[in-house]
Amino acid sequence: MKRCTKCNLEKPETEFHRRGKSGLHAECKTCRCAREREGGKRRYYADLDRSRETNREKRRKERQTMETWCAQIISPIRRRAAEQNLPFDLDAGYLRSIWPANNLCPVLYTEFLFGREKGNNAGPSVDRRVPEKGYVRGNVTILSYRANRLKCDATPSELLAVIDYVKQCGL
Repeated sequence: MKRCTKCNLEKPETEFHRRGKSGLHAECKTCRCAREREGGKRRYYADLDRSRETNREKRRKERQTMETWCAQIISPIRRRAAEQNLPFDLDAGYLRSIWPANNLCPVLYTEFLFGREKGNNAGPSVDRRVPEKGYVRGNVTILSYRANRLKCDATPSELLAVIDYVKQCGL
């Protein structure tokens, strides 16, 4: 007979796990399993939280490169082209080839910033020069999200009118 240090009950030696070649654990099988189950849950949830945080950080860092952005943007563009019945002929390699060498928006001359923060106006965006031609080679360029939104549906004369207005106001 042996006394469990956890439940303080005397139990036969068969109720204790073996420790090494000779000897028994201080806790009975029932108490030890319960403790390990509880400890395992704590470790599991702690590891899960740590893992989620690590994965979030990893994904955030992955988005911060031109290469990963080019690879990730292809799928949404393809889907948008299919929804709007537009031609599509792009791949990540082509987007990398037309990426501005200085990493600046060719319209606003702001540096491209990566990430999914809401209101990221400096993030890159694929622009169709002639929207009706679709997403095909020679018809797309990389602009900042802000520049692409500004020219979204404005005509050149409307954009010039805005420029004239800003000049008149002295802004």
